[in-house]
Order: sequence, then C-alpha cells, then structure tokens
Amino acid sequence: MRVLLVEDEPDLDIAGTDPRGLDPHLPRIRRATRRLTDVVENVLTRGRLQAAGPDLRAVPLRLDQLVEQACEDSRTLRPARTW
Repeated sequence: MRVLLVEDEPDLDIAGTDPRGLDPHLPRIRRATRRLTDVVENVLTRGRLQAAGPDLRAVPLRLDQLVEQACEDSRTLRPARTW
C-alpha cells in the first residue's frame, strides 16, 4: 500500500501558477513531501513487519530468480512497456 505518489503533484504544479510567488519555494516543498512520504511508508512497513509476528525470518534466496520474477511481474502489470 502506497500512501502518496509523489510523482503526481498536481497541487504543487497548480501552486506554481499562484500569483503570490510560491515558485521559489516549490522545490523545497517537493523535497519535504518526498521525505514525509518516505517516513510514512517506513512506519507502515515497520508496522506490517511487526504484525507478521515471530514467524518472519530471513531465508536465503537467489538474486537471479528474484530479478526474473520482478521482471515477469512488471511485464504482467505493464505489458505494453518494452524493456
């Protein structure tokens, strides 16, 4: 679950057209928004990990298989994209 998609910043883009001169502040606002999003995502991830209970443990895995599966998932989600 993602809380905020920072790439979609229509409110900040609209603020760029504000006659009050917010333009110089927008880069700082965007950075702060991204940092806050990261913090919220980290808190949610930590909560999910803690909710998983004591059964959660590290297991060895093969990186090539993980990458292969991630690529396959990406092709399934976005079949029109060329890699």
